[in-house]
Amino acid sequence: MPRKARRRQLRNAGVHIAYPPNLTELMPEASPKTWSKRQDHRRESIDRIKSSLPFRLAAISGADRELLVAPDPERLVSKRQWEILTQQWHRKLRKWCEENLGKPISL
Repeated sequence: MPRKARRRQLRNAGVHIAYPPNLTELMPEASPKTWSKRQDHRRESIDRIKSSLPFRLAAISGADRELLVAPDPERLVSKRQWEILTQQWHRKLRKWCEENLGKPISL
């Protein structure tokens, strides 16, 4: 895929890259079996966050739907970028709880 098209695809997926992308790092070559394992791992990390206290509190307290939407576990980003996205999502959930419920959430 041409570099410009790849950047556009990532931008449309909501991925912000602060450094010039190395396209091999963004979407590593792997067998279908490997990608299946990676997607399972990504879904498990989403499930862990959805079962966390900040997510449950945000969900029952009426947080915006946008905040409750998990990153897409498909092949759009590298492992490192995926971990950054899930960490940012979890931080946003904790921050929302602190700001709207009045106390820090410890994990």
